[in-house]
Amino acid sequence: MFASRRLTFSETKSQVGWYKTSECLWSSTTEIRGKVTLNDHYEDLKEFFVGTLGVKMLTLQMVFDELTQPNPRKTTDEVKSTIWSFNELLQTEPTSLDPTRLLKACVFPIRYPNGTVTLSSATTEFAIADREYLDLRFRGLIKLLDYGMEDVRHLKPFFEWANLTRRYLSFAVRETTFVERGNTRPIMTPNRDLKRKAYALLR
Repeated sequence: MFASRRLTFSETKSQVGWYKTSECLWSSTTEIRGKVTLNDHYEDLKEFFVGTLGVKMLTLQMVFDELTQPNPRKTTDEVKSTIWSFNELLQTEPTSLDPTRLLKACVFPIRYPNGTVTLSSATTEFAIADREYLDLRFRGLIKLLDYGMEDVRHLKPFFEWANLTRRYLSFAVRETTFVERGNTRPIMTPNRDLKRKAYALLR
C-alpha cells in the first residue's frame, strides 16, 4: 500500500521532492542511482521508516549493481567511494556474487607511469602495490592501482573476493640475495675468525 505512493519528502543535491518507499534507502555510504537516503533528515525515525514503511537498508547487491552499470558521469573519487562501501559490506554479508561482471566494468582507478589516473577494467594489466619499498621502486615505471598502502590493506576483502591478490607486487616480484664473486682472503682478526670459535659454539 505504501510502496506505490509518494509519502516521503527528501532533499538531495540535485532536487527536492516526494518519493515512493521503493525509491528510498535508510542510509548509504555511496550514491545509488534512483535512490534517496533518509537518515540525515529523519535520524530519530529509523523504526518508522524501516519497520513500518519498509524502507530498505543498503545491501551488497545494490552496491554491486551500481558498480557494474556504466556511468560515465561518475568521477574516480565517487567510484572509489562505492568500492569502499562494497568492501565494508563484504565483511558483514555472506555472498555468492560472481566477480566476473565487476572485473569487466571500468571501476579500477589505474595510475599510469606518466601520472594520469583512468578508470579501467581488470582486463588492463596493472599491479597492486602492497609493499612500500616495491611501490617506491616501481611507481612511475608500471601501471599501478591508485591506492595507498593503508588503503590496500583495508581493501583486502575486496581484492580476495575479486581474485586480484595475484596482482600484488609482493606476489609478482621474486627477490633474490647473492654475494658478488671476488677475491677472498682469510680473516686475520682473532675476534672475527669463526673457525677459532667453532669448537666452543658446537661442542
